Amino acid sequence: MRDYIDLDTVPYGEDCAQVGRPNYDTQAHEEAERFIAGLRHYFGQPEEQGAALRIASNPHDFGSYYSVRVYYDDTNEPALAYAYMVEGHIPETWRELEETTYQPKRTSPHAGVAALAFDCTHCHVTSCSYDDEAPCMM
Repeated sequence: MRDYIDLDTVPYGEDCAQVGRPNYDTQAHEEAERFIAGLRHYFGQPEEQGAALRIASNPHDFGSYYSVRVYYDDTNEPALAYAYMVEGHIPETWRELEETTYQPKRTSPHAGVAALAFDCTHCHVTSCSYDDEAPCMM
C-alpha cells in the first residue's frame, strides 16, 4: 500500500518559515526544495529504492503549511527502508545535510540503503532501521 512519512521543510535544528507571515509560501517552498535536494544528497536518490520526496500542502487554521513527505510502498522493502532511514536520521543542520552523506552505524556486505535491509536482531523485520543511536521501533 502506498503511504508516506511527513517531514518538516528544514533540518530539525534550523529555523523555518512561519505560517501566516509575509512571503510564507515563497520562503516555505524554497526551504522545502532545498531540503529535498539535501536529503537526496545525504541519503541518495529515493527513486532508486522505489520511494519519492515531494512537497505537500497541509490545511491549517491560519492557512496551508508545507512539509516534505517521503512516499513509499509498504510492500517494497527497499522503499520502506529508505523512508525509515530518512525519518530516523535527518541531520540537525543544513551544513551537515548538504556537506556530508549518511553513514549507517551497522556494517553490512551491502552498500547504501541496502545496508538497512537485513533481519533486525530485535524484531526480526527485514526493513527495520535499528542501529545503536535509533533503537528498533517495533
